[in-house]
Amino acid sequence: MKKKVFVILGLVALLALAALAGYYYLTQSQSIELSVEPGEKYRIAGKYYEGRYGDRKLEMIFSEMRQLVQANNLKGDLAILYYGNPREERGSVKNFIGILPESGSDLPDSLEVRTFLPDYTITARIHSHPAIMPRPNHIREMMEEKAREMGYELDTIFIEKYLGNEDIVVMHHLSKAGK
Repeated sequence: MKKKVFVILGLVALLALAALAGYYYLTQSQSIELSVEPGEKYRIAGKYYEGRYGDRKLEMIFSEMRQLVQANNLKGDLAILYYGNPREERGSVKNFIGILPESGSDLPDSLEVRTFLPDYTITARIHSHPAIMPRPNHIREMMEEKAREMGYELDTIFIEKYLGNEDIVVMHHLSKAGK
C-alpha cells in the first residue's frame, strides 16, 4: 500500500514539474515591444457592433471576418477597432470588427470602410503563445505609462491587429496630455 502511495505521489510530482517546465517554456516566448510613432493612415473594412461583450452577434461578425481572411477572399490582417474606454464601459463594447485590407484589394459590398489618420500612436507588438497572452489591462497600463513619459495620453480609440496565432499589434491613438 505504501509503495502505491509513493508511486502516485511521484507521478503527481513529475506531472507538476512537467507543467511548470511547459509554462516556463511558453513564457520565455512572450515579448512586448512598445514604441511611439507618427500616425499612419489606415482603413478598415468591416462591420460595426455596439452592445454587450460576449454577445452572439459580436462572435458572428468576428467569425465572418476571420473566415474572409482565412479563405483568402480578402487579403489583409484581421482587426478590431475599439471606441471608448474599456474601464468606463464595463460589459458593453463599441467595436468595428474587420480587416485592414492590403492596398488594391477588392472589398465586398457588404462591408463598410472606415479611415483614420491619428497624429501619433503608441504601438505594442506582442509575441506570445495564446495560452499565456498578457492581460489587456497590463498592456494598457504599460502603454499609459510610456505615453505619459512622452507627454501624451491615450485617446479613446485603439485597434488590435491579429497577425497569425501568436502575434498581436495594438495601436492606441494618442493626444497631447492636458488637451
